Amino acid sequence: MIVAGDFNAKHTAWNSNIVSPVGRRLLDDADRHGYEVLGPEVPTHYPYCAAHMTDVLDIAVTHGLAAAPSLDVLDDHLISDHLAVLLTILLI
Repeated sequence: MIVAGDFNAKHTAWNSNIVSPVGRRLLDDADRHGYEVLGPEVPTHYPYCAAHMTDVLDIAVTHGLAAAPSLDVLDDHLISDHLAVLLTILLI
């Protein structure tokens, strides 16, 4: 199973700058039910407001994969404050 997107769930376990209540709940649930939450190593969100920090908001939740997927942030700037994330799965 793979679910990916902007969960608005921040946690340092997947490279966000802070731990939010939603991020804490997601990590607790992942631990309880045996799935993984993965984030890229670089920010995916570059806010338009200079007062806000860049952060990792776009993550993947996986379960039952033979190998962990890789997450790469693409430098292509879209019409968004989020960068595209390429999720690569190794099929065995």
